[in-house]
Amino acid sequence: LKGFLLVARKELDAGRAAEAGVLVGQGVVEVNAPTAEAIGGLDAAPLTAASNALMDGKPEGARALQTAIDAVSAKQGPADAELVRRMLKIASGLYSGVVGNGVVDSIEYQHSLGAALAAQDAFTRAEAALTAKNPRRAAEVKTELARLVALWPSATAPVAPTPPAPP
Repeated sequence: LKGFLLVARKELDAGRAAEAGVLVGQGVVEVNAPTAEAIGGLDAAPLTAASNALMDGKPEGARALQTAIDAVSAKQGPADAELVRRMLKIASGLYSGVVGNGVVDSIEYQHSLGAALAAQDAFTRAEAALTAKNPRRAAEVKTELARLVALWPSATAPVAPTPPAPP
């Protein structure tokens, strides 16, 4: 869910508020409907408000999106290296479906970007603990995550996305 919101912020930063709103709404649906129990006790109201404000082009859309991001962040448990690895595995799996039969799947592109951004976010939340364990490795991971996220040049799929690495 956090990944959808982080991609939505990239879309909003690029001037595509309606697209950002769609991503927020899609994130709620993807995590299995807007009931508090389905999404870890999270009140979906800020997510819905952000989606609606952005899709309607309302000036409060950016503030509503940040409120939604803050609401999700407040409900997140602790992050660790395992969460970072899991999000990277999701990003990789989704990205493998971005180009098929010469056609770019822009939805999978955004979903994989969201998972990569969520991995980077999880690392940031776990960075102090990971650095305390192994400062050199934590610095390497931080650098590699930044390099990985840079492989998505924008929140919207390009005509020729970066090809996935061979298995």
